[in-house]
Amino acid sequence: MNEYQIIGKSVPSKEGMDKVTGRAKYIDDENEAGILHAKLLTSKHAHAYIEGIDTSKA
Repeated sequence: MNEYQIIGKSVPSKEGMDKVTGRAKYIDDENEAGILHAKLLTSKHAHAYIEGIDTSKA
């Protein structure tokens, strides 16, 4: 029977070492001015009409 090189053996992930050492860069690590932030706002009532949204805090 043929010997397989990968099947049935543990294969380390490419980014694993960067993740466990803290060197991996994530989108939240960036802190640039002018980045747009968004928040999902949903209705608390099913099939209700949204008549207005208070955006004063935004």
